[in-house]
Amino acid sequence: RLAFFTNYVPLDIQDDTTTFDVKSNDPLRPSLVTSAIGAAVLSNEQIQSWVQTEQIIVDIVWIVDNSGSMLKYQNLLGQNMDIFMNMFMSYSPNFQMAFITTDSPRFVGHTISSSSTDPTGEAVDIISAIGIRGSGMEKGLDMFLNCLNGECGNMLRPDATLIAIFMSDEQNWGQVNATDVSTLANSLKPGMFIPYAIIGDVPGGCAAPPLYAQAGHGYYDLVQLYSSQWWSICDNDWGNQLEELAQNISTSTVFELDSPDPHVDTIRVWVNGQLVGFGWEYNEELNAVVFDVDEVPEPGDTIEIGYSTWGCGEE
Repeated sequence: RLAFFTNYVPLDIQDDTTTFDVKSNDPLRPSLVTSAIGAAVLSNEQIQSWVQTEQIIVDIVWIVDNSGSMLKYQNLLGQNMDIFMNMFMSYSPNFQMAFITTDSPRFVGHTISSSSTDPTGEAVDIISAIGIRGSGMEKGLDMFLNCLNGECGNMLRPDATLIAIFMSDEQNWGQVNATDVSTLANSLKPGMFIPYAIIGDVPGGCAAPPLYAQAGHGYYDLVQLYSSQWWSICDNDWGNQLEELAQNISTSTVFELDSPDPHVDTIRVWVNGQLVGFGWEYNEELNAVVFDVDEVPEPGDTIEIGYSTWGCGEE
């Protein structure tokens, strides 16, 4: 008699059968074909809980296109920076903020922080200093990745979420792609990196005279990887966009599940004890529940997520 154990990990609720050969020195039956059956069941139901953070700890890097066509967009950013900062500062954040460009990974000016006496004025001054004499072959993803290996990496704090905000009226023309950036960012800040973008609409670009922009390929791809958000650079209402961006940065939208491969149909979400059936979705790549911007729980809210994973039936 031969006894052995085998592992079985079901992928659905259907039973599975595997066949295998048992070879021996039996002269009559040197090879015996037999089989094993695996029965799948939903098991291991669990509930995870979070409290929406009340103090925001973030390290923010703006990657601003400094090519010749960006003057009007930089002006719009500077003119509306007070709206962004007022909304952002209303959450009493613990923050650092730096600016780089699409042709250099070096900081423009100094790092702004919670201890700055006039963070809005300092940000506007830095935006004015960026200028439009940069390369016409914008490489925002490349510069951000290089910055993560340099000044940005040195700025990062262990307990801070890393926020990257890309602003460009063209696509990324460099060699680095979204996966390259996410691989490095995830290694430095696992579960604590969120990219955003202010770019031309994908796939055809945008036009709202006098604003024109090519599609923001590359930056759009990175945002899609994280199910975060992008805004159209051609939208004339930058105040509303930047206010929404500040609110997005200041609350958690992504809630990662502990167990991999949950059964999606069993996922349930409660906010403050109330079952919520809309305003969120499960992101398979992140293995997380991601809230829509308009449905993000407020600071102090309790979030609970229940789900089941695949297990095995009786032996």
